[in-house]
Amino acid sequence: MNVLLAGATGLTGRFLLQQCLDSERCTQVFAYCRSQPGIQHSKLTWLSFDRQPDAAIDVFMSTLGTTRKQFGAKGLAYVDHELVLRCAQAAQAAGAGSACILSAVGADAKSLFLYNRIKGDMQRDVAALGFERLALFQPSVLLGQRGEHRPLEHFAGKILSHPGFGRYQALPAEAVAAAMWRAALLQHPGEYFYQVPDIQQLNQSKE
Repeated sequence: MNVLLAGATGLTGRFLLQQCLDSERCTQVFAYCRSQPGIQHSKLTWLSFDRQPDAAIDVFMSTLGTTRKQFGAKGLAYVDHELVLRCAQAAQAAGAGSACILSAVGADAKSLFLYNRIKGDMQRDVAALGFERLALFQPSVLLGQRGEHRPLEHFAGKILSHPGFGRYQALPAEAVAAAMWRAALLQHPGEYFYQVPDIQQLNQSKE
């Protein structure tokens, strides 16, 4: 199986990339990045965002995401919506019939909150591309070591780590990445939404 991955250098993307590279089911990974990191592997090819993979793609996977604090409202819309959509279109042009995309709990194109609205816009537009199988992951706060300091997310993660918060429970990014890879291996056509309870259940299931 050939994978086109966007967001491989981020918190969840790093774990997802490792899932792909470690799996015998994965033949090649083409990973989009702004600047090539030091990771090298016989299965891995880094691509700039203006390039197409030079092989047929089976699955598109995206963990792209940023914050308004990092890049402002326009930057947030570009990375979390426009860039995800552009990469999905590139994957589809290369033959991908399946997509697994990291979104967020509360994603809604009609939301009053900018972040949720942008995620909702992205979900709507990717769904409109007509992938045979589309898995949209909607976790809450992601736990893990980030490249930048996010004190509010760190504080929220500590509070929301308790299982009693249901779909708002914070999860380790590694667990979300593992669930995304499991979903990528599934063949059932349709559109699927995975929130925290679904992600946990997916990780408990056998491949």
